Amino acid sequence: MKCLFCRVCCSLFGLLFFANTAMAQPPLTIWMSAQQSVSGIKAIAKRFERASGIKVIVQTPLFADAKFPLFAPNGNGPDIILTYHHHVGLWARQGLLADIDYSVPSFSKYVPLAINSLKYQNQYYGYPLGIEVLNLAYNKNLINNPPSTWYEMQYWQKILSRQGKKSLVWPYRDTEMSFPFLSAYGAYSFAHSGFVFDSHNVGLNAGKASRGIDFIRALLAQQWLSDEVSQGQIERDFRQQQQAMMLVKPQQWQSLKQLGFQVGLSVLPTIEGVPPKPFINVYSALVNQYSDQKDIAGYFIENYLTTEQGLASLDNQVSLGVPAYIPYLNQVASNPWIQASFSSLKYGQLTPNTPEISRFFSVIMGVWLQLPSDRTGADILLDAQRKMMPAEVALP
Repeated sequence: MKCLFCRVCCSLFGLLFFANTAMAQPPLTIWMSAQQSVSGIKAIAKRFERASGIKVIVQTPLFADAKFPLFAPNGNGPDIILTYHHHVGLWARQGLLADIDYSVPSFSKYVPLAINSLKYQNQYYGYPLGIEVLNLAYNKNLINNPPSTWYEMQYWQKILSRQGKKSLVWPYRDTEMSFPFLSAYGAYSFAHSGFVFDSHNVGLNAGKASRGIDFIRALLAQQWLSDEVSQGQIERDFRQQQQAMMLVKPQQWQSLKQLGFQVGLSVLPTIEGVPPKPFINVYSALVNQYSDQKDIAGYFIENYLTTEQGLASLDNQVSLGVPAYIPYLNQVASNPWIQASFSSLKYGQLTPNTPEISRFFSVIMGVWLQLPSDRTGADILLDAQRKMMPAEVALP
């Protein structure tokens, strides 16, 4: 088996290759979100430019994920896009992604969950960079030990409210933050076998999922949660020590570590003895199938980006969460926040990379919007289940 641009190329070959191509080679273009490690990528790009003579342009277009399918085929898209693994199924089906034929040594250097998140219909697409999962951040000045159960969370809610402070608040219409509480009662997006998802097997109303609706509605009725609280307000309250806990993703880690008080990271508290199942997302580098520079893009990713030095450049600005590249993961594995994320991964559910995942996120948003209504949770979820099922197997 061979990589997209084989790792066994020796340094001499690489130098000769670049010497022959750099003069006529157009720039290598990378798209990514401005919320990710832009300066880290630019530092990696400079090292590549010095070695190869090939310029690298890093762009952060608004709505890059939405624009990629439109721009990629006509030559106006990037050579590489840095984004999340759940796009792989749809973009691969549309013929937008270059497939990767990993060598055995290369394959073994990645965390299995991460590299298999990029597998669709027995083919791999892209390179995994970091594994992200939702965790509970807590202010150690206000809470000595994080709550491990929702019963303990209720205790802290009472104690803190007497001090005029909040315990845990989150924007309940954010699916990544609220769906784990439905999953604690049995809900799931798509069933899977290994890393293959079945779009015909939807579990929005599985188990006792309607009790998850009741759980969130009770918090709304108690004014624990609110329609009016934004994520920005939540983060401000946490910084000002008016809120003791917050649901966080790795992109927030660096700013939390720079606050004037100690912050800890923990798993989500269990509900009736069952852990919530947060979504697991894998930040990845994907190569545009329509790029004329797929070999150069692969060389850049394999020899500059997915290396200990490259991933450290990313991680130092915006955390990768749990690094997907095992040699770098071994360097940071003793970090307590990495260890907390590892613990959360045991309970999490990988976001499906099936093309139907976009419909799931659209349908589940409709569920959150109906929570203030008089409809029962069972009716809301049954209606959502019907919308998710393909027409040939739709529920009566």
